Amino acid sequence: IEVFWMHQMLFPLDMVWINNGQIIGISHNVPIPAKGVMDSQLPTYSSPSPVSDVLELNAGAAAKMNVGDLVTIQNSSSL
Repeated sequence: IEVFWMHQMLFPLDMVWINNGQIIGISHNVPIPAKGVMDSQLPTYSSPSPVSDVLELNAGAAAKMNVGDLVTIQNSSSL
């Protein structure tokens, strides 16, 4: 299981949890940290089960994605 936190993030995200090319969970509209909150007090966001990849998108970008959808991750250096 992967755990993320929003250390110094300036905009909300959607986190798409992927295992072997299939979406197993989506955390929608993960908010930026509240001002003045210490790093040790920030909320964490966890995958529903072990994952091979996590796709971070601008909040709202995962609205048309669903658990069970298949995805292909391309190496950006080959684009």
